[in-house]
Amino acid sequence: MKAITRKTLRIEPLTFVFSLLLLVLFLFIFLTLSNMIFGQILEDFPGLVKAAGNRSVMAAILFSLYAGFLATLLSLFLGAPAGYILARFDFPGKAG
Repeated sequence: MKAITRKTLRIEPLTFVFSLLLLVLFLFIFLTLSNMIFGQILEDFPGLVKAAGNRSVMAAILFSLYAGFLATLLSLFLGAPAGYILARFDFPGKAG
């Protein structure tokens, strides 16, 4: 009969540090956004509905969505081919 051995998971120190930094960043963003959203809903819901009905507020929201959509498309159509070229072709200064 074989003896059961237990493997230990070794995490590199740099990976651990970056994981902690990522966790702190995620918590900062998540807690800030949740505080803004739920704080507004719980404290002044009628004011939120009134602001959402304002034309300039809706125009700003739609413009932000439009800009984000365009930035995503631009990075997709320019970034993916650039990444492919950088990965596949050799050029002066490329490591490896």
